[in-house]
Amino acid sequence: MNLYIRPSRFGQLDSRRRRRRRNSICASLLGSLVALMLLAANVVHAQEQDPFAIYVKAGIDPSQHAQITELATQMEQANIGRSLEIMDLIKDIRTLSLQPDLDEKKILAAQNKINDLQGAMVMDRLKLNMKVRKLLTPEQRVRLVSIIKVQRSMPSAAPGVASPQ
Repeated sequence: MNLYIRPSRFGQLDSRRRRRRRNSICASLLGSLVALMLLAANVVHAQEQDPFAIYVKAGIDPSQHAQITELATQMEQANIGRSLEIMDLIKDIRTLSLQPDLDEKKILAAQNKINDLQGAMVMDRLKLNMKVRKLLTPEQRVRLVSIIKVQRSMPSAAPGVASPQ
């Protein structure tokens, strides 16, 4: 007597769907992790360089330098909490992804929160750049824009580093 019962095709399809969904969520998480690591690498790279080099080359004076420093410090303080929250969310996603049955709602909610926090950080950086630009004189703005254009035309030029002339 054969006691083996073949699984139905429907059970196989459900299993395949779950596997595909799990793989797609894991791929999404991996992509987010890679993006965050690249962002962290860019932050470390930017910290190794003088962030004011481009503005100094544009001709800022000590008063402008102090104002820009204050604005940048304020932005950094706001982003420290966001960065810590992003790291906690990534840990949560990793923990959730190790569960046999994925809680998709929690994972996607955490990823959405990460996206929101990263978006807020990008917006703050753009606002900082606009505030700094307003501090510059018209001549300094023209010099700054020309420096940026030269840097963007050189593929090996690192951001924030004045190009050789």
